[in-house]
Amino acid sequence: MVAFIYLSLMFLAEAGHGSEAGSFMNFYNEYLNRPGFEAWKFLNLAIFVAVLVYLLRKPLSDAFKAKRDAIRSELIKAEEEKQAALKRLGEVEARLASLEGDVQAILKRANDEAAEDKDRLGEQTEFEIKRLREQGTTVFLTTHYLEEADALADRLAIIDHGKIVAEGTSSQLKQKVAGDVVTIGVDGSGANVLTLVEAMPFVREASHDSETGLIRLYVDRGETAVPHLLRSLDAAGYEPTSISLNKPSLDDVFLRQTGRSLREEAA
Repeated sequence: MVAFIYLSLMFLAEAGHGSEAGSFMNFYNEYLNRPGFEAWKFLNLAIFVAVLVYLLRKPLSDAFKAKRDAIRSELIKAEEEKQAALKRLGEVEARLASLEGDVQAILKRANDEAAEDKDRLGEQTEFEIKRLREQGTTVFLTTHYLEEADALADRLAIIDHGKIVAEGTSSQLKQKVAGDVVTIGVDGSGANVLTLVEAMPFVREASHDSETGLIRLYVDRGETAVPHLLRSLDAAGYEPTSISLNKPSLDDVFLRQTGRSLREEAA
């Protein structure tokens, strides 16, 4: 194309050779056709540069395109691997949640079965003891379950460190614990609350368990003592976390005789 333009210009220059003024050939000879500065050198250089750009543009373009496609493929592959990893992670978390549910279900079933076995063995033991008693047989029963002893035994003996500390029927032993039992739960202020309640006239005896934070009171007429206790605690700025009222039990008897609860020892 450039060569065609050059030849055309030269043809025009030959065609206008006859005119002296303003001819293209004069302009060419005056400004372009100088020794060492001929126009054809610039045209050859332009043609060479154009051909070089044309030859190199396509390979470079293809190389850049191939590199771009490779990078894009790697990004797509990385994203796919990320999504697959997230999917596997979700599956693992779901499996762990399912296993946690299975563990809880197994523990619940085991606890239920243990409770059923305990009830069944208790009923069986109670039946056997009654049968033996009807036959005139004396049964010597040792147990840590005070409820079981209260229900089955005619006479009881509390043994502490190898010594009998209390003996009698269940009713006789409970009578040694005068009044009703009130248990109060407090947070971090047990000693102050104990000092407060010990001064109340209806409180016969009071004790504080520093491990559990519970205060145990033996009071007259617990149904009237509890409201008075709550009002006094509120006036003094103490807020109990729990409060309960019970009739004396064998556990209270054991606590009174030994200074500790059998339930706490079993735990």
